[in-house]
Amino acid sequence: MATSVDDIDELAPVRVQRFAKSFEDVLTRFLDGDIVVVGHGTSCALTLNARIASVSSTAAMIRHGSGLIFVAMKQNRLAELRIPPMPADAASRCPGCHVAIDASDGTGTGISARDRGETLRRLADSESVPQDFRRPGHVVPVAGDLVVGGVAATPQIVLMLASLAEDASAAGAFTTLMSVERPCEVATPEEGIDIASRLGYHYVDGHAVRKAFYGYSWPSRPPGGLSGRTRGAIVS
Repeated sequence: MATSVDDIDELAPVRVQRFAKSFEDVLTRFLDGDIVVVGHGTSCALTLNARIASVSSTAAMIRHGSGLIFVAMKQNRLAELRIPPMPADAASRCPGCHVAIDASDGTGTGISARDRGETLRRLADSESVPQDFRRPGHVVPVAGDLVVGGVAATPQIVLMLASLAEDASAAGAFTTLMSVERPCEVATPEEGIDIASRLGYHYVDGHAVRKAFYGYSWPSRPPGGLSGRTRGAIVS
């Protein structure tokens, strides 16, 4: 006879409910355009819903991150936008990186927070076409699709998070969170928790994102993600 978790741990349902509520809070913050810190492995990433990236949020990512902003997207969407992959060898830390781009209009040099925010929103817009972008630029799209036999790295974790919130139109911007105590090094998950608390951001562990993505459910989440609920306008 099979034994369930509930048979051996009467508090398991309580912990499941708490996890569901806390994770839904993370998704809600992400959906609303707030930065969410994701811990994965030995580092952390600042993540942002690319579809409604504001100037202030993009600037915060640049200020507290490595300065290089990526966007985790689906491979087929990158192909539709005719953004080619960059050559990568077997030892590459980002084999899914594509050629950096800028929005082709409405931007200046492309490097400011305003310009990069515009590029992020264009990349996440399902109505965008190849002519809406120029290259080379200052935002690096990354294919975040899961590959059979592959390891879920930061791009995959970020796309999972974006997909849980935004469903089919998902695109998640991210950058590596830098350490405050050691500015030339990346922040560890332990430090990431402290930084998130100090800056007023939500923190989530990559394992929790994967757990939710692979079939976890909670009562109040709509079937198509949280993106159907009412949102405010993008603010700077």
